[in-house]
Amino acid sequence: MYYHFQHFIWHELGYFYAINAETDNLHKYNNPGLTYDSPIYDKITGGCGLSSERKKQEGYWFWQEFIAEVIVNHVSFVYRSGNDNYHPELIEWTVDIWGGIVNQLNDLLESTLYYYPSTIDEYSLAHYFARLLTDDLTVLYVKAADEGELKIDGDVYPEEKIEPTCINNMPEYYQPHLWKMHEILKGQLAKKHFWLIDEGTLEKLGSCVGVLMVEKIKEMVREYKK
Repeated sequence: MYYHFQHFIWHELGYFYAINAETDNLHKYNNPGLTYDSPIYDKITGGCGLSSERKKQEGYWFWQEFIAEVIVNHVSFVYRSGNDNYHPELIEWTVDIWGGIVNQLNDLLESTLYYYPSTIDEYSLAHYFARLLTDDLTVLYVKAADEGELKIDGDVYPEEKIEPTCINNMPEYYQPHLWKMHEILKGQLAKKHFWLIDEGTLEKLGSCVGVLMVEKIKEMVREYKK
């Protein structure tokens, strides 16, 4: 209970810090009445789709949840890595260790795409990328997968490396947009002041979110026609 309360407090503090660190008035994009775009359904029938302002707004709604979780993970890592009993180099990457991480990532992606019947869950998407890119145990798991250190049965290694992000487990029409977000966010987190974002990056993220929404509606239409 204490851990969850502490996590919640740091999440809110991270959210507050990121907003107050903004050099531009990006928080205006949090206003639901900022734009009045045609419904995203228009995109399917050749309509105008999302405007630049709406893309930035979608990007901001995703970003504010993502960056708050990133800051929580950063604070948690700094605190735990300073303890004498923190020895990630001793982890034996058996299925009982890394299998739980895979389940968490899969669950967040499944929730992103299928929690709502006709749109995506941006909250789950933000938590998925924050966990994948900044949770220290998950980052170690990704590194272990890339280096072929994951075991599948006792001391047995798989014949091929395991793709760690779980993106390839999703339907193909979602994958390019998830990979694009992955690339954008990795680039942002590589910056010294990673919590500071610009409108151009917001628009790129929002464009990916918008396309995921469109793909979800297309999927819904395909299921309806069966």
